[in-house]
Amino acid sequence: MKYILSILIISLLLISACSSGTIDARPIDAKVIEVDVNVKENLCDDVNCNDNQYCVSGECVCNDGFKQCNNECISESYCCNAGDCELGEFCENKNCRKQVCPFNQIYDPKKQECVCDKESSWCDMQQKCIPRSNCCVHSDCGNDRACSPTYFMTSVCIDDGREKCRSTLEGQNVYFTVNSKSYEIVIISVSSDFVSLTINKEPLDAHPINVPYQITENAKLYIESTKTAGGVCREE
Repeated sequence: MKYILSILIISLLLISACSSGTIDARPIDAKVIEVDVNVKENLCDDVNCNDNQYCVSGECVCNDGFKQCNNECISESYCCNAGDCELGEFCENKNCRKQVCPFNQIYDPKKQECVCDKESSWCDMQQKCIPRSNCCVHSDCGNDRACSPTYFMTSVCIDDGREKCRSTLEGQNVYFTVNSKSYEIVIISVSSDFVSLTINKEPLDAHPINVPYQITENAKLYIESTKTAGGVCREE
């Protein structure tokens, strides 16, 4: 009995010793890291935006009614590229313009180019689309006959108080004199509704027929008409 009592006393003493102890956990080689955060109260303080822009969180964005186009903000009514225009149009000087095709051609949206219409075919000799009824080469005409090429004509007029009009062919030029200054008009391409030309080497693309173009304060240029001719067999 004394032996058992001794074992119980020793066990109680051991349990008492373990419960009275505390564990002090400390990180080994602990270091304190200090972070210096410099937060600007207003990110737009040092930002200068261009016209039609304002700053948001340090970045310049377009004003309402404007859209991003390259490095500027333009009116939403303007185009930035052909993607802003209707099918068959292109963007020129921020305005959508109709894709103008020469005579006997239509715009193919899949190929994104002008092709011969269903009434015409490509004539390699003349480098243009011509009506299927027109001759392309001399061999289309038979013996002792030659093919007169199909050509496109336009009547160019200048009104400076006295209207002056001259007819010319696609690829050729005409001259006018306005207030002692000479103007060379070169016809680049012709269609039923538009003409592309140069005025003293300055391009004027896809200009509508019968729409005046101011070349001086007192003089206007306009295209009176366009038409096709030739394409027939004639005796040599």
